[in-house]
Amino acid sequence: MNLLPRVSCLPRNIPVRLMVSFVIRGLAALIALLCLIATPALAVTYSDNGDGTVTDPTTGLIWMRCSMGQTWTGSTCIGTASGYTRDQAIALTSTVSFASQTDWRLPNIRE
Repeated sequence: MNLLPRVSCLPRNIPVRLMVSFVIRGLAALIALLCLIATPALAVTYSDNGDGTVTDPTTGLIWMRCSMGQTWTGSTCIGTASGYTRDQAIALTSTVSFASQTDWRLPNIRE
């Protein structure tokens, strides 16, 4: 004999499809929260190098302020960003000279 009361946070007359929707939304919210908690803090301030690049003080990495095909005006990027496949972008990095740097590369997933 079970003496514990049956506890449910949902009324018994809710259709199964709606309950599944609640569960999926709840899982999505939980995953988003876990990702937010697990993600390391982003660098608050990048150092402006005055040459169209910025430096991330956390990693020391130098980033172009604009996408390839765009130009930094001193306050914003203008122009249209060029589109590349991954292979084209990797090949392009060995030919780019920007801000007196020639060792550009694609960032990895952690960067």
